[in-house]
Amino acid sequence: MVRGPALVESAAGLVVAALIVVAWYGAGAPLRRLIDGRWPARRAPLEVAITCALGAGAWSLAWFFIGVAGGYVTRVALATLVLGLVLAGLAVARATPRATAADAGAPTARWQATAIAAAVLLVVALVIAGVAALAPPTAKDTLQYHLALPQAFIEAGRLTVVGESIVAYSPLGAEMHGLWAMLVGRVVSPRVGEAAFGATMFAFLPLLLAFVHGWAAESRSWPLIAAALVATVPVVIDVASSGYVDLALALLLAVAVRAAARWWTSGAPRALATLALASGFALGVKVLAIFPFATLALVALLGARRAGARVGVTLLALAGAVVVGAPWYVRTWALTGSPFFPYYLDLWPGHAPGWDVARSAMVRAFNDAYGGGKDPLALAVLPFRVSLMGQREVAAYYENVLGVAFLAAVPAVVWALWRRRAGAETAVVTAVAAVMFVWWAASAQVMRYLVPVLPLAAVVAVRAAAALAGETASSREASSAGRWLRAAMLLPAAAAMLVGVTWFLADAPMFAVTGAESRAEYLSRRLDYYPYYRIIDEQLPRDARVWLIDVRRDTYHLTRSYRGDYLFEDYTLREHLRNGFDDVALRRWARREGITHVFVRHDILFDPARSVLVDDRLPHAENVARLGRVRDFLLDGTRVLGGDRKFLLVALP
Repeated sequence: MVRGPALVESAAGLVVAALIVVAWYGAGAPLRRLIDGRWPARRAPLEVAITCALGAGAWSLAWFFIGVAGGYVTRVALATLVLGLVLAGLAVARATPRATAADAGAPTARWQATAIAAAVLLVVALVIAGVAALAPPTAKDTLQYHLALPQAFIEAGRLTVVGESIVAYSPLGAEMHGLWAMLVGRVVSPRVGEAAFGATMFAFLPLLLAFVHGWAAESRSWPLIAAALVATVPVVIDVASSGYVDLALALLLAVAVRAAARWWTSGAPRALATLALASGFALGVKVLAIFPFATLALVALLGARRAGARVGVTLLALAGAVVVGAPWYVRTWALTGSPFFPYYLDLWPGHAPGWDVARSAMVRAFNDAYGGGKDPLALAVLPFRVSLMGQREVAAYYENVLGVAFLAAVPAVVWALWRRRAGAETAVVTAVAAVMFVWWAASAQVMRYLVPVLPLAAVVAVRAAAALAGETASSREASSAGRWLRAAMLLPAAAAMLVGVTWFLADAPMFAVTGAESRAEYLSRRLDYYPYYRIIDEQLPRDARVWLIDVRRDTYHLTRSYRGDYLFEDYTLREHLRNGFDDVALRRWARREGITHVFVRHDILFDPARSVLVDDRLPHAENVARLGRVRDFLLDGTRVLGGDRKFLLVALP
């Protein structure tokens, strides 16, 4: 069940990730001290999580400029890691924690049955997500760009344009941490670098849970249950184990929302500064942060009026946030002509190889395929659909699973707000979470994009439930009500945890982590096209160039040159057929492009009922002729290197 070398490499990747997190703390400590001269008044998990979040944002920005300067090399990675560790050591040495009123009023741990159950759920979620994160990567977006682009940047030694990989023009702030970890890990071996990438992206989950726990504890609102509500959601476990960046975005936005709520209620300058930094760093993670940032900017401006603060100071802080988040967008603007490339080219034109206005418009139609629609009836039942009907890898059902725990908490939240028992801060957080949910419902209903809402919803849920339990006739009744409410939240959370455990056991990543299964065996089991990638990498000449058609465009596992469309993986083929290309013209075009081989998924491509090559507006005979031309291109005069009922790999004449 265990092979020593593989287990050691997995453990080494985990160690590298832990050192990266310590370096985050080292960079975050000076920022926290700059914001609040009294920091650290106490060393609590909440403070550590905020410090690490801001430090991660600072290092992300630093690695952007290091990449522009061509510094993606091992010696720079090691030097920056040492610098981060030294800063962390100085922060710990200089820390003089003092007792505060917040410490004096902090709730003591009450290890009731529900608290123990919540702790068990937390441990299980962290273990299965952490183990899966150490396994060789298999998630689609990770292999296309989250991991593939950092690998390409390392090979180039700098931040650069990677062929026709359109996502290379997008903000990649969170991926910079994975790149850093890969550079350090590759000192030992490529596999350690790979494991370090996954473990570093996973590290945002425990930090997020620590933040949620501490935030809920501030109001004596069942902090373990709040953290368990987030940790047990299957989509959260999936994201943490897949190398995706949504948890990094969720942590930074949660820090920003808490700061915005504090600014609303107190007008404290340190809250505004934290809001500006956290939201600015969030903009560097993903384009999806733009709308939450706009929402928080509005909250900050309204909060300034409410607290009697200067609006000019607030605008200056928000401008600072834009400056912090701007480098990725300025780079994209300079390279393409649009800061939001590859999106909305019909509104703001931009240009880059492999993309155009038509494909930009197709993205919106592609996003509309997720979820249950946007008509009034669909939106009315959306909370029930998203809670009950999510399915893994099925676009029409949100591509992942949420569970019913948050839906079960809605009555308590509505009641607490109606009776004005929630408090101003909770009301602000509820409003921001609701606006973010509405925006998600009106845009791409991908479950992963909902992850930043979950920490906010968890804190609001436990605060509302605690208020509901406390508003009873007697303390005995309050205790009884509290037990029932805690159980009402934990039971659906436990059910959701079973889904996550089932996925973990079905995928069985632990065998690859411990070495019981080789990396190649694991990837062949999890990725049906991987055996063909091995043929391409091991048997094709070094100057070969492969045209990838409907085979996920996994560029991480491919070392040979390739040509393939991003997202719409048969777009070029469709356009050629639309322009009247026959098999001879297709072969002539391929030669001009230097293409020597074609790897295609043919089971859907040649199925008339499902093929994108079939145009219902054309006569049946013309569609049959279209399919025939592509079949002739793939088989006439070619040499078949491999094939089955799903895939075909051929060498062109």
